[in-house]
Amino acid sequence: VLITLESTPDALFRTDAVKYALIGLMRDLRGIAMATN
Repeated sequence: VLITLESTPDALFRTDAVKYALIGLMRDLRGIAMATN
């Protein structure tokens, strides 16, 4: 139980970090597309 409690916040943080990173990438790509077009 202790192992799962210690590992779950890490996994959640990693998924959130990936989510925010992807959102940032999409925003950057949209900005570039809007600027070029």
